[in-house]
Amino acid sequence: MKLLAYGLLLVFAMSGMKKCDTPIDGKTVNAGDTFELKVDETVMIKGEKVGITYVKHQDSRCPLNVTCMQAGEARATIKLTDESGSKEMILKSKGNCQEMDGSCGEMKTAMGYSVKLINVSPYPGSDAAKNKEAVTAKLQVMKK
Repeated sequence: MKLLAYGLLLVFAMSGMKKCDTPIDGKTVNAGDTFELKVDETVMIKGEKVGITYVKHQDSRCPLNVTCMQAGEARATIKLTDESGSKEMILKSKGNCQEMDGSCGEMKTAMGYSVKLINVSPYPGSDAAKNKEAVTAKLQVMKK
């Protein structure tokens, strides 16, 4: 009987615990670091209870070795999540721009963090672009 009582006590104690603040794959980064995410991948900011998820990818950039009327753009939908809720933002990366210095992408602020899209890879028209699973967004997240 004591064993049953301890077992029930343990179950109730565990059910009251908060969710773990790391994603299932355990990927974490420091605020200010540059990192890459694949679509549907989440990373946590070390020491914070904030997750960043790459939700959706759209790409209308002019492919390599093609002449286009417009350069187009890549769009990365990013979701910030903390204990109070979540906020999605769409960050754009310019077409005809493959620089990795941050000049291709834009930055937005939400929930006390600035998120900078450095670039989206691979660039359309490259061999790697044929593999949709290879798409990554290079990001930098800074606490305001």
